[in-house]
Amino acid sequence: MAEHGHILNKGLVRSLFAAYRAGGIAPVRIRDLDLDHNQMANFQKLQHWGLAEMAADKAGNHRRGYWRVTHAGAEFLTFGRTVPRKVWTFRGKVTEMDHSQQISPLNVWDGYRLPEAWAKALRGCRAGQDGQLGLFIRDAIGEAGDPDYTPATVTPSGAAR
Repeated sequence: MAEHGHILNKGLVRSLFAAYRAGGIAPVRIRDLDLDHNQMANFQKLQHWGLAEMAADKAGNHRRGYWRVTHAGAEFLTFGRTVPRKVWTFRGKVTEMDHSQQISPLNVWDGYRLPEAWAKALRGCRAGQDGQLGLFIRDAIGEAGDPDYTPATVTPSGAAR
């Protein structure tokens, strides 16, 4: 068997955001989220970056179909942390991370439709140049996410329109 490379892409970040909006860092049942087949089938890849994990009951047994966004995943979504763009795995275990290219949700979602809450928080800010950006976004989406989703477009400079 060979190592497999995985890139954190739009579909994975959208899946993570959907889980965060549905339950914050509490367990959610993936099939209850509005995900397409590709997003559902690849959701488990988020664990390679430490952004999501299988949910367990109080006895520590995994709950089939239930996942939770980790604290690291919540920090990533609220721009409090970056992660490597690419990881390599062998038999489901991470063997290498490319730390030379760290990314945030904007790097993945750049020029794509962002939830209005993020877009509002980004108006007047440039990603990576405003230390308060994460705080603005946390205020905009709240701990469990914004229940109202209205798409907005964010330009490559990070400004919403």
